[in-house]
Formats: sequence, C-alpha cells, structure tokens
Amino acid sequence: MRVDPAAPFLVRRSRWQSGLYFAFAVLLLIFAAINLWKGLADGNLPSAAWFFAALIAFYAWHAAGQFLDRRPQIVVDAAGLLLAAASPDPIPWQHIRRATAKTGWRGRARIDLEVDPETHARLKLGQRFMGDPIVRLRGRPTGLSILTQSLDRDAQAIFVAMQRHWPADDAPPHSAARPSSTL
Repeated sequence: MRVDPAAPFLVRRSRWQSGLYFAFAVLLLIFAAINLWKGLADGNLPSAAWFFAALIAFYAWHAAGQFLDRRPQIVVDAAGLLLAAASPDPIPWQHIRRATAKTGWRGRARIDLEVDPETHARLKLGQRFMGDPIVRLRGRPTGLSILTQSLDRDAQAIFVAMQRHWPADDAPPHSAARPSSTL
C-alpha cells in the first residue's frame, strides 16, 4: 500500500483499550450497585459507600466518553502538529524546537517535544492519571510528551509521519531541530 506523502496522518484513541477501560468501569458499577442495594436492604449503608459509588460512576462516565470519542487526537500534516486535546490549532513546524521518539519504562513508547515558550503557554496539557495522551514533560520547562499507549498508532508510526511532513528547509536557525529517534 502506497502512502500519499501529502495526506494528513490521523491518530485516534485506541478502540480496544478504551473499550477495556469502559468494560471495567461497567463491572465496577455493577459491584457498586450490588453493594448499595445490599446496604439499603440491611439498613446499614455507610456514607463511604455512596462516595465510592459516585467515584466509580465518574470513572464510568469518563471511560464512556473516551470510548465514544472517535475524533482524531493527533493530526500530522504540512501545517504542523495538531494535538487536539491541548490546542484547537496546529503547532506550526517552526515552533517545534526538538522532537524525539523514546521507549520508556516497560517498553511504553512516547514522543517528547520541546516547543517555544509562547506555544507552550497556550497549550492545555492533560494529566497522566486521567489517561490523557498529551502531558507536560517533566524536567523541561517548554516540553511535552505524547503518550502513545492509549492511541491507535504507535510512537514510531507517528514519528515517521512527523519526519515525512517536517519542512525540508528545517525552518529558521535555532527554532527547530529535525526529529531524531532513539527507538
């Protein structure tokens, strides 16, 4: 299969992983409902049971939202890198100073980016514990990471797409470094 180099590269949430999270949330909801029902029948229902049931309901709502969301999370094209969870506008290539693909702990791959301070200030970065794929890069003031374990494409495929769309002239001096891989 031949890939059109001008075609945008789309990355969505992994259907099987978000489906697994949702199935687990439904299972937890069933257990919480049984616990509440038994507690009401016995006349002994501590407030902690209601708290944990509400917490599980929130988790299920969040997991359902991620499972049903089929919008692209990342779009790589000639205009730049669109990180939908972080910004409605793509990050132009000349605003990306460095891009590195890495294999992290237990083989989990990610792409680390360093952007200019103005771009970093306008990005809304997510939280790792909430399953967000775009998070702050620890130890780098203008860095961010694309965590790929919850996405339908792996880090290497995203990185290759970035290399394919990266401008040939490599942007103005000191504002961008061509992506390099450590995978």
